[in-house]
Amino acid sequence: MAGAGRRQPVRAGHRPPLAAHLGISRVAVSKSPARLQERGHIRRTPSAADRRSVEVVITEAGEQDIDALLPRPLEREVELLADLGEDRAQVVAALARLAQVLQAQTQTAEPSPSREAGTVMSRERFIKLLPGERRPGRIPLPPPFQIKARTEDTEGRLSLLEVTLVRDIPRHTHHLADEMIYVLEGELGVHFDGEDQTVPAGSFVLLPKGVPHALSRAADAPPRVLQVSSPGGWECYLEDLAEAGPATSPDGSFTAATLNPIAARHGIQYEE
Repeated sequence: MAGAGRRQPVRAGHRPPLAAHLGISRVAVSKSPARLQERGHIRRTPSAADRRSVEVVITEAGEQDIDALLPRPLEREVELLADLGEDRAQVVAALARLAQVLQAQTQTAEPSPSREAGTVMSRERFIKLLPGERRPGRIPLPPPFQIKARTEDTEGRLSLLEVTLVRDIPRHTHHLADEMIYVLEGELGVHFDGEDQTVPAGSFVLLPKGVPHALSRAADAPPRVLQVSSPGGWECYLEDLAEAGPATSPDGSFTAATLNPIAARHGIQYEE
């Protein structure tokens, strides 16, 4: 964690350089960010340069833990080296050469497209969620939004949420990502490119980027859907929205004026 740099974001996600930055394998680093975020040590935010990636920054709590823990191994290192006497310089030089060799071997092995390496990485990325379970996020989302796969879980390719549409979503455009919806329960109203569609349970719609659309309840009961964004990043927008506080008008509806300042950072624009 200390190797990531203080207050300096490191990009992870699509072809993540985080492993190379830390000098360890991608397999070793694949699940570490989620655990560190759960403990409040790091913060992950969508990259402004590449929607498929997220940037990892150490939090203030993480820095405090680093300051508390890092001196211990350094003090132990000084104690061990102090006992070497005249051989100290030779041992240090040998250890430095060993570190260089190990780093070179790691860098050489990383790009290997072998089936065995791919299988190991795939196993490390395996996720199983039971009914009602969700992936952890930067901040908790309201109950209608259940994150099943985060952007970094799929190396930036997509994000997947289970959503109960309790409020209509006004007409808007995704400029960076395609949106795909599979209706699990109820009926979903879809306004796409000037036409209104009713989408019943068991149906699927693809909403290409760049085309305005809106979502609504087509019946009294709110529909429950699986919502996919490709590339990912939709959950990061929702987290930013939740972190900013209520983004609705007094009657509970969404308004472009309250949504657009946050949505613009994620390539989304609501019509005024």
